[in-house]
Amino acid sequence: MSYTPELIVNHKGRSEKVLTTILEELSSCSSFDIAVAFITQSGIACIIEVLKKLEQQGVKGRILSSTYLHFTQPNALESLLQFSNLELKMDVANDFHSKGFLFAKSDSNYSLYIGSSNLTSTALTTNVELNVGLRYLSEEDAFLKQYRSDFNEYWKGAVPVDQDFIVRYSELYHSSKRYLANQKLEIAEVSDHASPFYQRMKPNTMQLTALANLEGLRSSGANKALLISATGTGKTFLSAFDVERVNPERILFVVHRRTIALKSLETFRRLMPHRTMSLYSGAERGRGDFLFATIQTVARDISESVFDPDDFDYIIIDETHRAEANSYKSLLEFFNPKFLLGMTATPERTDGGDIFKLFDHNIAYEIRLHQALEEEMLAPFHYYGVTDLTVDGETIDDHSDFNKLVSDERVKHIVEKANFYRCDSGKVRGLIFCSRKAEAHELAKRLFDFGLKVVPLTGESTEDDRKKSIDQLEEGNIDYIITVDIFNEGIDIPSVNQVIMLRPTQSAIIFVQQLGRGLRKAEGKEYLTVIDFIGNYSNSYLIPIALYGDTSFNKDSIRKLLVGGSQGLPGSCTIDFDEISQAQVFDALAAANLTRKKDLEADYKVVRKIIGRCPLMVDFIEHGARDPFQFIEYSGSLYQFAKLIGEELASINSLHEEVLSYFSKFVNDGKRILDSIILSLLCDNQSLSVSAVKEEVSLHLSREISDAEIKTSLHCVNLNFDIIRFQKQDARISDKLGFQLVEFDGKNLVRTMEFHKLLSDRVFNNYLKDSSAYSIAKFNERIQGVQYYGQDFVLYEKYTRRDVLRILGWDKNRNATTIGGYRMSPDKSNCPIFVTYHKADDVEGSIAYEDEFISPSVFKWMSRSNRRIDSSELEPIIEARSNGLRLPLFLKKDDNEGIDFYYLGDVLPLDNSIEQQYMPDDNEKKLPVVKFEFELKQPVESALYKYFQD
Repeated sequence: MSYTPELIVNHKGRSEKVLTTILEELSSCSSFDIAVAFITQSGIACIIEVLKKLEQQGVKGRILSSTYLHFTQPNALESLLQFSNLELKMDVANDFHSKGFLFAKSDSNYSLYIGSSNLTSTALTTNVELNVGLRYLSEEDAFLKQYRSDFNEYWKGAVPVDQDFIVRYSELYHSSKRYLANQKLEIAEVSDHASPFYQRMKPNTMQLTALANLEGLRSSGANKALLISATGTGKTFLSAFDVERVNPERILFVVHRRTIALKSLETFRRLMPHRTMSLYSGAERGRGDFLFATIQTVARDISESVFDPDDFDYIIIDETHRAEANSYKSLLEFFNPKFLLGMTATPERTDGGDIFKLFDHNIAYEIRLHQALEEEMLAPFHYYGVTDLTVDGETIDDHSDFNKLVSDERVKHIVEKANFYRCDSGKVRGLIFCSRKAEAHELAKRLFDFGLKVVPLTGESTEDDRKKSIDQLEEGNIDYIITVDIFNEGIDIPSVNQVIMLRPTQSAIIFVQQLGRGLRKAEGKEYLTVIDFIGNYSNSYLIPIALYGDTSFNKDSIRKLLVGGSQGLPGSCTIDFDEISQAQVFDALAAANLTRKKDLEADYKVVRKIIGRCPLMVDFIEHGARDPFQFIEYSGSLYQFAKLIGEELASINSLHEEVLSYFSKFVNDGKRILDSIILSLLCDNQSLSVSAVKEEVSLHLSREISDAEIKTSLHCVNLNFDIIRFQKQDARISDKLGFQLVEFDGKNLVRTMEFHKLLSDRVFNNYLKDSSAYSIAKFNERIQGVQYYGQDFVLYEKYTRRDVLRILGWDKNRNATTIGGYRMSPDKSNCPIFVTYHKADDVEGSIAYEDEFISPSVFKWMSRSNRRIDSSELEPIIEARSNGLRLPLFLKKDDNEGIDFYYLGDVLPLDNSIEQQYMPDDNEKKLPVVKFEFELKQPVESALYKYFQD
């Protein structure tokens, strides 16, 4: 038998992970056998949610591992013993080093993967691995028979795993770990440069870049700079390295808590033990070269004239986003240092303050959470979104009363999930975030009844109480600290390995801050477990925004990330929702209004503060901010939105505004690059040759465009495609304007006089160029790393009916009801098909078509009602294999997704699949309809396939 093998690898550039394939196969199998040499708790954390679903479905599996090198972790074996549907054995007699994953399917086919990947998180997500996959193997396949025979042979000789086995194996495992630790210690003792102290004193890659940028800023005359760096990425070390380079006589390091000042002092002392350093907080008024002070003490002493303005050469302000507070303002206005460095993980403020302006918009370096995780500067996380408990028939929501939040049922539910998802080691060191102070105190009592040692901390707790509790947690004397919000920022507890969220997400920034409490690396810590209890919270759509770092606020982008699961996360991080909580997040996203004027204005002003001027659309892309096309959807153009919120702009006349709005909305939308390239070039050139256009397009596309495509594109650039209401009737936009914009003689594109006059206005020209640049960048982003077909449709991207007709080259737009589920193009060259997969409950019987996937490669589709096989409308579709008719297929899950459809590729009818059928209308009258089975050129990716079917 011939095979079509696939290479299954981890490849960051292509967003490929071995884990994606393993999860897909587990989710769709009827049984499975896994043989791997090594299993770790991190590996189980990657698949534990799907294992739970398989147990609920009664799908059985066998897992065979080994004691080889004593690498497999005992706690990973304990996690697997939780599942009643799994058989677990260990090979103890051989140097077992196999890696094979076999999945049986309900259609009697098998998938087999053999290669290098063990059941560890790094092997499944980040390591350089080579695995070969063979799908659609039959029972009679000789290769499969040989594999199963060998597996069964080793399975027969292996030892079943139970608690007694784990106890015995744990002794061997820990003995082996101690031996290896002693070996490393002996090596360290004979090495001049192997001590951890020596290693930690070197700047990492990020710090070296930031240090170079700081030196560059000073060389250019700057005397202040801002460092934006995710929690746990070494901001304090970086500031110490810079101070060491600059070598100032005196520095002032300002924080908002004494505990942070003390830790910062310790960091500096390790690097520069020869300098005198003191705390300056409360009653402690130490003296020395370097003072580590709390803002409250410094502000008080400034008011009492204790300091002189030139006392310090270098001032560092930690958590700089607080700098707009009055106490910080007094410090900044009083002192006159040679250099001022601000450090923060969250510079964006919502109270009108402008941190960027305080530091002259000098950003020395910026590293956000996802980049830090990608660079392995932080511990990876495994996130689990679980359904909060239903109490007395009601799911916990934003308005649940106190008694439900602390009920015995809910507390038991919390403990069960914490024990199920576990942490990286046997000993949990956790933080629990809840909504109210009273809830924190009561939950601490209730959790104690379950044998857990929990300390509540609130804003009323003293500094000593906080330090004592943190020390207890670090030393393993308590299991959890439960709090409301005092650990959102600035607290360093590296050993935290589990975070439990018991509160609705009100802000993506706060969610990331709370997540960050557990992401610091620590010796012996592999990863962070995050357990998020999701109720009927209206803001739960903020969870994926925070976890994926998607700040575009584009619903389609967020849905796509959710559908892709862990594929969109950096490194070995994973994300899993149970079915109910995932549905709640999708529902919240569908219901959310992400484009309210006040939100748009706030995000506009954030970018304005960063760059210190009126932002253009490309600035939003450059700074990873909101998708600026939302400003166009709200106001017509970015110019008009800026004007709406009171920006002082050079004025343009109403015709300029009107044309700019048409171009921004209907041409420069990132759906087709050719239109925007032509516009962009015409902004600076009176005329263009066809060859110049083609040359420019070749820089973006891997194919050459045709003269016909240029003509089609010009049709849109001349605003001839879109229809608007004008003088009480439908008209093309160009008819309303009364002139064309570009003339074409077959060789050259030339501005008309009217367009030339428009472009002579500098403001109009700049905003049009910016709109075109945004569209080009957006299109390039859409095609990056993905396959796209024919006339610029990108596989799995979303398009409206209007987008589809425009890209297919139709002469003008049609309204949605005219197109309906499908329509033949005027030139009979294409017939786009639009399907809403889950119809609304109130849809009429005569249009409740039974469209559905038969498999990822085959889609069943029904024609309009009152159609027969011999219908002239259907004849070209039936003959599509021979007549060359193009049939692009577009699907959306339901009407909650709005008017956009996913492009699933072009399809063709399968031979002998077309049938005359009948369907009842609302009056039970049988109406003729024709059933087709379409073959997709490329099978639908499994995550999207599952998304449609759920």
